[in-house]
Amino acid sequence: MKRKTLELILLLFTAIAATTLVGCAKPELTIVHVSDMHYFSPSLIENENFMWKVTMESDGKDTVQSALIAQAFVDDMIKLKPDAVVVTGDLTLNGEEASHEELRDLLGKLKDIGIEVYVMTGNHDVNMTAYRYTNDGVEEVTSFGSQRFEDHWWDFGYGEALSQDRWSNSYIAELNEKTWLLSVDSNTGSKGTIRKSTLDWIDENLAKANQEGIRVISATHQNPFVHNENFVWGYQLNNAAALIELYEKYGVEVNLSGHLHVQTIVESNGIADIAVSALVDTPLQYGILTVSGDKLSYRTREISNEALKSKAKEVFDECTRNKVKNELLNVLDPVVAQKMMDIAVQLNREYFLGKFSKVDEEALALWKESDGFFAKYLVSIYEGAETRKDNRKWKN
Repeated sequence: MKRKTLELILLLFTAIAATTLVGCAKPELTIVHVSDMHYFSPSLIENENFMWKVTMESDGKDTVQSALIAQAFVDDMIKLKPDAVVVTGDLTLNGEEASHEELRDLLGKLKDIGIEVYVMTGNHDVNMTAYRYTNDGVEEVTSFGSQRFEDHWWDFGYGEALSQDRWSNSYIAELNEKTWLLSVDSNTGSKGTIRKSTLDWIDENLAKANQEGIRVISATHQNPFVHNENFVWGYQLNNAAALIELYEKYGVEVNLSGHLHVQTIVESNGIADIAVSALVDTPLQYGILTVSGDKLSYRTREISNEALKSKAKEVFDECTRNKVKNELLNVLDPVVAQKMMDIAVQLNREYFLGKFSKVDEEALALWKESDGFFAKYLVSIYEGAETRKDNRKWKN
């Protein structure tokens, strides 16, 4: 009797243990998606006050703190320990040699502990005029060309590639035995355009993956789909239709992109293009793509450094105010102007976050009656929110 009781207890314990292990099993693959880091070497900032002035009059990037933000991101990755980090372009502000060198050393810390890092060329990384900020203004510095980029970042995707395109910086890397990363370069020739020879190379490699039953996760800097009708030329890939056709043909389910600096997701014909917001823009976030069997899921996470996030939000909001001021010059009632300013700041910040909250409909109506670019932009992003209220998460 005692023996049977003991056997039952052991069976019950084994079943519970097995259930617990299954429930806590690590996903097959965890990929962090980060983009538009726009790292700018502190060595290129001689006059920080002047640099802050330039930053506040710019597009919202916290350029002055970009190196600290990148360091905070790396610190968080060391704790998170993903399988891979995919950087979808614009690693640097404008391709400065010093910025490329410092960021490579920083991201190299992740490789040192076994986290694979894959990079691609953004439009700001190569063939740009780069500057340092001095007491007298700006001074031109050495920047990267396309070949220099590949050579410099050889250990971050190119060196271990299963296949590399001969005519661009595109490559295929093995994330695990069931999953490949397709990194599509569209910035080493005519920026925003994928070469015809590269499309042929993509076709060949997607066909091979299809035959071998390999899932392919693709990555681009510019976006295959239009995420906002106000931002098409210069944002969507110039020959996006050709790439989308290949994705549809071979069943590519998800593309990781950046460039817009906004957290937004567009789905069409079974393909999701997830554009992650710029790491250097509020709210300083990145994405996490989880692969588990046939399931894919995506969510965003902000860096953990609260002081950096607070300052980045302050910078971003002030940049928004500076851009909106001109469109409010003809609004004579200061109370009305303030309402319009408040909603502009709120909507712009939430657009970059990827999730909208309730807005002042009266103030929104006032913007709808305006004719300026920012008015059209604000109305478009709010109306677009009706179709997808939360761009911070996705699953297939």
